[in-house]
Amino acid sequence: MAGPDISCAWLEDQWSESARAWAQDQAARTSAYLDSTGLRDWVEAAVTRRLRRADVEVPISRGKVSFQLRRAADEEQYSLWVISPDGERILIDAAELPGDAAITTVVPSPDGTLVAWASAAAGSDWQEIRIRQVDTGTDLPDVIPFVKWPQVAWLPGGDSFVYFRVDPPIAGQELLAANTGQAIAVHILGSTADRIVFTHEIAQWLIAQTFPETDQVFATVVDGTTSIELWVAPVDTLEFRPLLISDEELALVGADSSCAYVISYAEQPDGQILAVPYDGAKPRPVDVGPGYVDQFITLGADGYLAVGFSSCSPHAMVVVRLADGTRTVADLPDGHHVFAISRGATPGTFHVLTTTFGSGKTLFELDGTTGVATIVAGGATENPYRIDYVPSTDGEARIPLVIVGDTSAPAPTLLTYYGGYSIDFLAEAFKDWHQAWVDLGGVIAVAGIRGGSEYGDAWHRAAIREKKQRSFDDVVACAQHLIATGVTTTDQLGISGASNGGMVTCAVLIQHPELLGAAVPEVPVTDMLRFHCYTVGAGWIREFGDPDDPADREFLQAYSPLHNLRSGVRYPPTLVVAADHDDRVPPGVHAYRFTAALQEATTEVSTVHLRIEPSAGHSIGRRTSVQIRERSDILVFLADRLGLAAGDAHQKES
Repeated sequence: MAGPDISCAWLEDQWSESARAWAQDQAARTSAYLDSTGLRDWVEAAVTRRLRRADVEVPISRGKVSFQLRRAADEEQYSLWVISPDGERILIDAAELPGDAAITTVVPSPDGTLVAWASAAAGSDWQEIRIRQVDTGTDLPDVIPFVKWPQVAWLPGGDSFVYFRVDPPIAGQELLAANTGQAIAVHILGSTADRIVFTHEIAQWLIAQTFPETDQVFATVVDGTTSIELWVAPVDTLEFRPLLISDEELALVGADSSCAYVISYAEQPDGQILAVPYDGAKPRPVDVGPGYVDQFITLGADGYLAVGFSSCSPHAMVVVRLADGTRTVADLPDGHHVFAISRGATPGTFHVLTTTFGSGKTLFELDGTTGVATIVAGGATENPYRIDYVPSTDGEARIPLVIVGDTSAPAPTLLTYYGGYSIDFLAEAFKDWHQAWVDLGGVIAVAGIRGGSEYGDAWHRAAIREKKQRSFDDVVACAQHLIATGVTTTDQLGISGASNGGMVTCAVLIQHPELLGAAVPEVPVTDMLRFHCYTVGAGWIREFGDPDDPADREFLQAYSPLHNLRSGVRYPPTLVVAADHDDRVPPGVHAYRFTAALQEATTEVSTVHLRIEPSAGHSIGRRTSVQIRERSDILVFLADRLGLAAGDAHQKES
């Protein structure tokens, strides 16, 4: 069968009169359909109960003073609190920010008297750095606009810092133009002209870091989204030299007066910690015990190294005393995955944020010398769950599949995943809106498909570039398993993923439409032949391949969702979710064009809908009320298409 007309080039300029009119029509059509289901009030009540809960992030300590992002149950955004022996107070009140702005980055100065903080408006990846005085609660005149993923690293003395910068965008091209001019610059407080101190020809992103125990500044070179080189410079000269060069991923996690401590996957796909001396001596491994070493690792005061392991390791976390190699296993509850670590207020102590499949986040204070972990916040009762291990279709892997909810009889089930960029999706565990779906009577299945890092770097490399089809096949294997084991049926099975996971969702619904009752791709990448032409897309070439290389283009075209739709096929009911200020995956290029092409191709155009969140970006800073509205719409769609009736709800109270 011939394919649909996929050009839809006019939609790429999403702010043109014709594209705006089309998008408005799509939004109105989707809203009318969701209203017609009669499920909104029921679903929104369940989502509100789950999302209107207090939340905290891991604190950042500077001596006896700590800084923490918190959001009360009735608040829309996170505010920054300062906690000291004298008490606690709000330092940056989210209420003082414009309505669609959010705090994204918080970096206190070495002595804790200043805080470099960044905010994003309308969810854009473009952010603005300011400096707040802790004692007065006022900002200095310094403002650094048009920064992406701020990597602020204070220099000793607290009167300057280095940060990652790119060229400011051309007016009118903020949401589409490719990023250029990647560099690390130094900013001196009170100065209006920052000096570039490091660039690299292959860098799509540079990570600037400093640590209290050393007088060195570090620059990590990121090729695409993979860190492969570590450079170092003395604080007084800022003249950089290479410290560790690799073809495999690495990550700097700490430094002291003699060594940098680096996660390395070279010749060790499970990951290992290397102590890399500044004097050029051979790096030496640090014995942290067996497991898949994750990115959540922090060097604390007095040489205590806190090491988090991936979700599929036998233990969650250990603390190693570098002086003698003593290892202490953290006494974390079963099923808790480490999501963030920061050093505590005293030597050998750490703040540890974990996630679980049934209860969301829990914040612990950890004594690294004893392993005792004390709950500070969270710790709600978990929903019951089980873990199945699903054989992959190629026979080379077993896919971990976490199933949450009542499986005593086939039920409407949502299968979700990510499968990219070496991200451990299982460690993100159970979302609040997932809990709402279970409360309503549904089942959630979370799959650790290949392309992530659930089983280390080898798990990631097993599904990149020409092997990306494995990610899709793993989703299909999990879907078939859920049906075969009686958890659900074809008509009751929905799939959903976001960003890279959205691309996976689109590929699966195209390749196996007969397997699904519904699909929800969120902010998806859909044009695999032109993704590299916009904003940060060039950074994905290492993950996906280069569309300008004929050999790479061949396997990219073989699965590119936009290019593999077939006319006259009954595709499953689909809700494409987009955000109009998404400057990471521009909706006009991807979500809009895919929706239009899918509506053109499918035999049941009435079942294909597009939901557009206004004044929102890819993933940053959504207000709580916006999250409630967005998650409710998604669950209304799934409930309607998968047959979840209001009378079937368990309606658990949180």
